[in-house]
Amino acid sequence: RILVLDDGKLAGMGRHRDLMKSCQVYREIVSSQLSEEEMEASLRDHEDDNGTLPKLSGKEADAHA
Repeated sequence: RILVLDDGKLAGMGRHRDLMKSCQVYREIVSSQLSEEEMEASLRDHEDDNGTLPKLSGKEADAHA
């Protein structure tokens, strides 16, 4: 289980797969640590049942620009 803190407050809790889908703060942390190709592969691995990828926030997208 992973706990995600943002300014000392709990922003998310769960497994990597769940946090990639549900926690923008977690995705921003992950995106800051991965190359663009690794991030795209990670997002593909976490598509929802409809094939929808989690959306990158502006900060996440900027990290890979």
